[in-house]
Amino acid sequence: MANTIILFVCGTNRRRSPMAAAYFQRRLAEIGVTGVGVESAGIHTRRQEMVDRGAVDALANIGLEPLQLGVRQLTPKQANCASLIVCMTSDQLAAVEKKIPTVSRKLRTLLSIINSDRQILRPEGK
Repeated sequence: MANTIILFVCGTNRRRSPMAAAYFQRRLAEIGVTGVGVESAGIHTRRQEMVDRGAVDALANIGLEPLQLGVRQLTPKQANCASLIVCMTSDQLAAVEKKIPTVSRKLRTLLSIINSDRQILRPEGK
């Protein structure tokens, strides 16, 4: 069981957050970090939707698979259990903070980790 959970969040959990989670999990394994769980979720998901095919293909091109194929709706329980919640944009961070105010100290945008105010924009679907 993971002592620390890093939760990646995007709008629909179809592209950005599943890709970030899969890549981050691999990087942790490559550097030998254990005890860290990695998850992804979306703020506005639709039941029975799947991770975008383009995201699955992009991950496959670098030898990865999404951590889950179906999308996952962000829940207060999941957010409260996370040690760090990494959002792709500041708008998403604000939406999570509004929806679940108890997690505000755990929220970061992905690029704020490297002191950038840039956003991870939504890739265009086909």
